[in-house]
Amino acid sequence: MRHEVMKESSEKEILKLLDEKPPFMVLFFSTPFCGKCVIAERNLESVLTQLPDFPIYKCVVDYAPKVVERLQVTSAPSLKFLVNGEVVHTSFGIRTTDDLYYNLSPYVKKNENPYEDFDWGIGE
Repeated sequence: MRHEVMKESSEKEILKLLDEKPPFMVLFFSTPFCGKCVIAERNLESVLTQLPDFPIYKCVVDYAPKVVERLQVTSAPSLKFLVNGEVVHTSFGIRTTDDLYYNLSPYVKKNENPYEDFDWGIGE
């Protein structure tokens, strides 16, 4: 039996998080019975074992139509990086463990948001 690193979140939980606008979070989008989603999730879970307490949430698109619409999710598997409730980066498809670690680890190592001073042209 595999240890579950990333728990599936309900649509209600994710919408509440989006409304709270945390400083940083990542959403992993998948669908049931999707072979590519299973591979992407395994790669992601492999990396997450090295990044404890990482703010990532799994969203099954079939059960979260409001989240899908709100964040304009167009495919699964995909990852959306959010800063203060706004999407700043989207990654599609199966990512290698090296790529995932490279993209996720700066948030853990610095214990802060590396995009904080970057002008994404959103808000304000």
